[in-house]
Amino acid sequence: PFVDDVRRQRAALLPSHFMDETALHRLQHFPRYLAAMQQRLERLPGQLAKNREAMAQLERHRQRLAELFERHPDSIGLARVEDYRWQLEEFRVSLFAQQLKTPQPVSAKRLDALWQAIEDDIQRNFL
Repeated sequence: PFVDDVRRQRAALLPSHFMDETALHRLQHFPRYLAAMQQRLERLPGQLAKNREAMAQLERHRQRLAELFERHPDSIGLARVEDYRWQLEEFRVSLFAQQLKTPQPVSAKRLDALWQAIEDDIQRNFL
């Protein structure tokens, strides 16, 4: 399941037209995201329990986003939704390769607060 998670992350990060669809300020972080994936896999044999716990934290946030896109496909264009998506990548870095650092602090608590703001946006824009 750990390797499958990295494969899903890589597929989401690098879809076939990612160079055309990803803003330059986002692309500059891709080497760090890829390095974090590599470090996670290299350290995996000695950190199975830590990986399992981190995956559980991530899954809750990933699932929220997937359900939102399913219910409200137009929400993809909302600035906070895009921010949340990229904050998840940063959260992965903080969980699996902390020494690579993130540009700003990221945590489950901060993601939860951002998610609350997204829910407020959805109420205003789609309901």
